[in-house]
Amino acid sequence: MNVFETKSTFLWNVPGIEGGDPVKIAAALQAAGFQSVMVKAANRNAIFRPNLLGFPKWMLKENVSVQFVQALHAKGIAVIGWGFNYGVDPDGEGRIAAQQVDRLDLDGWIFDVEGSFDERPSAQSDAGKVIGTFKKTVVKQVPTAFCSWAFFNNPTTGSQWHTKAAANLFMSICDYGMPMMYWQDVNKDTNWVPATDAADYFYRSLPQWQGFGKPIIAAGRAYTGDAGTMSAAGITSFAAAAAGRVPGVTWWGMDWAYKDPTIWAALTATPGGTPVVVPPTPTPTPQPVPLTLESLDARVKVLEAKL
Repeated sequence: MNVFETKSTFLWNVPGIEGGDPVKIAAALQAAGFQSVMVKAANRNAIFRPNLLGFPKWMLKENVSVQFVQALHAKGIAVIGWGFNYGVDPDGEGRIAAQQVDRLDLDGWIFDVEGSFDERPSAQSDAGKVIGTFKKTVVKQVPTAFCSWAFFNNPTTGSQWHTKAAANLFMSICDYGMPMMYWQDVNKDTNWVPATDAADYFYRSLPQWQGFGKPIIAAGRAYTGDAGTMSAAGITSFAAAAAGRVPGVTWWGMDWAYKDPTIWAALTATPGGTPVVVPPTPTPTPQPVPLTLESLDARVKVLEAKL
């Protein structure tokens, strides 16, 4: 299984789901048909420690553990790590990514590069340092992905929204591109329709990423925020648009979707999912009637009557 070409979901804060219990998280993902999960394992140049546990506990506990990865592997679920990149210490960011892949036995890595990174004047050279240090440091060879904006250019006018300097370098080395296609409620007050606009967002974003010449993993919306709303209709529409056009789909993120039964059910039903089916109670196998002298005598009389 190629770990990126799967049905997947991001998981930001592991303790926020089932108290961080890896066995329960693995069971939930498996029941919903997810084949991989993308967990935050680094931030800047350090191991990521979630802030959900309250001070000072969060400073001591890592978001992802070896036991977490092993529990998911036992259920056949791949674990892909990711880190938010700032570019302030690019060598350190590449190094921690490599160390987490090797130490946790991760199955892939995602470089999440947004405004904090690409607004730096040295963004292109910083990108080279991040990916270069990662490649020369990591021991376990795993596939990588570059995750960033859905649109580098305004899809209507073509004017630049975000610089592609860092993106070009990351995409020249990474195996996959991962646009964050988190559709927005652009016309919510008038005629916004999730089932239409979610797919439209995918169709308009994809060409800007196909230009990199690498396979694309679409990241859809499964959270409410940043001028967008998650909805079952939008999830269904987005998944249908992506099916057959990209090799894999992921969703941001489990932190929100798992706590909303309607949204989680919609994600479970997306392509690649395996709905939970309770097997029917088996019909008992009829047991043969034990033979007795009386029953044998009765059979003989029946046969004699037929002759």
